Amino acid sequence: MTTVKTTIVVDEETWTEFKKVVSSRYGGLRKLSFAVEEAIKCFNAPELLRSFSSSTCTSFMKKKSWLQPLP
Repeated sequence: MTTVKTTIVVDEETWTEFKKVVSSRYGGLRKLSFAVEEAIKCFNAPELLRSFSSSTCTSFMKKKSWLQPLP
C-alpha cells in the first residue's frame, strides 16, 4: 500500500476533540494518522456526498436570491 501525505483544513475545536479521542483510545497521538485513515474508511463517502449535494442544492435553489440580477 502506498501512502499519501496531504494537508487538510479542519475546524480547530473539531480537531482538538478528535485528538482527545485518539489520545484516550490509543494512549497518545502516535496513531493519529492511523485514526484519521480509519475514520475516512468508516464513512460512506459516495452516499454522504450524494446526500450533501442534494440537500445543499435544494437549499440553494429555495433561496431564489441567486435569481436576482447583480447590481
